[in-house]
Amino acid sequence: MATDLSSSPRLAWSLTGVGRVGPHLEASIIHDWLYCAWQYLSLEPTADMRRFADEVLMAGMIEARVPWHRRQLMYAAVRTFGSRIFNT
Repeated sequence: MATDLSSSPRLAWSLTGVGRVGPHLEASIIHDWLYCAWQYLSLEPTADMRRFADEVLMAGMIEARVPWHRRQLMYAAVRTFGSRIFNT
């Protein structure tokens, strides 16, 4: 499976301190897989599938003890911008 690790733009790295790797990495990789899993299963994507993937990302970041403010920023970013990736 291909992954872009944590796909945050370079500008966001400097503003938020969230880079492509860090304690959130494992949660990001699982999130990437969930974003494309529906394709492997020949299913139509649904809003519930996307919400589930995003919530798994949040749960993984909590378990990895990613600081609260970084979790919130990353979660807000995937909820705001993730639909164009999820639906491709």
